[in-house]
Amino acid sequence: MPKRQWTAEQKTQIVLAGLMPEANIAAICREHQISQSQFYRWRDAFLKGGEAALQNGPSSRKQEL
Repeated sequence: MPKRQWTAEQKTQIVLAGLMPEANIAAICREHQISQSQFYRWRDAFLKGGEAALQNGPSSRKQEL
């Protein structure tokens, strides 16, 4: 069976569903047929990307000015 390919948008929607207060991670993973470890890898990458976007320091927007 070939590996399933997920778009960034699909991964984002799954991660956001899992971040909701009432989220049941096991149920979300069953629904999308992914493992919980896969979900947590996506979640961690998503949160790390958000953290990087919020870091202080020069941004591309500041450099344009």
